[in-house]
Amino acid sequence: MQSKSKTETKKGKTKEDILFEKEYRNLDNEVVLSAPKNAYFIVLEGIDGSGKGAQVSFLKKFFKSRRAGKLIATREPTKRTQTGREINKVLVRKEKISPKRLQELFCKDREYHLKRTIMPALKKGKVVVSDRYFFSTIAYGMADGLDESYLFGLNKNFLLPDLVFFLDVKPAVSLKRVAKRGKEKSIFEKKSKLEKVYKSYKMIFRSLKKRLDICFINGNKPIGEVSKEIRKVLEKAV
Repeated sequence: MQSKSKTETKKGKTKEDILFEKEYRNLDNEVVLSAPKNAYFIVLEGIDGSGKGAQVSFLKKFFKSRRAGKLIATREPTKRTQTGREINKVLVRKEKISPKRLQELFCKDREYHLKRTIMPALKKGKVVVSDRYFFSTIAYGMADGLDESYLFGLNKNFLLPDLVFFLDVKPAVSLKRVAKRGKEKSIFEKKSKLEKVYKSYKMIFRSLKKRLDICFINGNKPIGEVSKEIRKVLEKAV
């Protein structure tokens, strides 16, 4: 009778199997990543002016006291790549391209983002917090008149996060916040457009509610109160 490998346990699992026992799947339910069980991928979503940046800052503090050095905060689109920079030029009206071409750029940027930042961090058992992910692209793409099934198809190979926080803010409120920034508005920061994006988000999360852990947070409240609501969820989830 053959002896077991030194790295094999009594139950037939290797130490590597036990370490990497968490599976991340895509929209087609295919496994795209195996990671340590303490890995955790959080996505913050919401229309422009919903307060995502402030809550990313809160999450940094929250995890610093619990898992120091184990948090990676990131965002989409990225700003490091040529693709990310091209997207940002389009968003601030410095360049103009078709809605479909913009979606292709978002997906190219996301593929790089996953391979270079998100997936390596999850493999190391880290917590990854992303300000926007493919849910944003689909919502804004739908607001641009693109077909929902086409948009889901473009993003079907990307892994699903552990938890999504949707900062639920009414378009009228978000626009007031955007105006206070004093920065140049993006191509989407118009009331009629944001109303379409807001409705699209709701449709997307309704369709994915059986596949995703989605938490709707009332983002109309002051920043501190929103953070408290997020804390309550995290203390139970993580």
